[in-house]
Amino acid sequence: MITVTGTIVGLYESKGGENAKGEAYDGKPRCQLLTADSRAANGQRSTLVDVTLEKPSHDLTEGQKVRIPVSLYARAGNIYFKQSDDIELA
Repeated sequence: MITVTGTIVGLYESKGGENAKGEAYDGKPRCQLLTADSRAANGQRSTLVDVTLEKPSHDLTEGQKVRIPVSLYARAGNIYFKQSDDIELA
């Protein structure tokens, strides 16, 4: 299992819409995390990760440090993160 750890810098809901078959779908809650990049020698480099929340379990707020187990998938040359288990406060 892959776990993303970071500080929440944004919470929002993606827009719903219609797929190619004309079927409507709802928006999903999303969370933006600022993560420390362990490869940086001075520890100052960070990465912004956008995670789709499938089952938010806490009252999340900006500034909280969290650990989110994720699954990854690729589409159109991009990598996407999706919550795969319960969120833990760090």
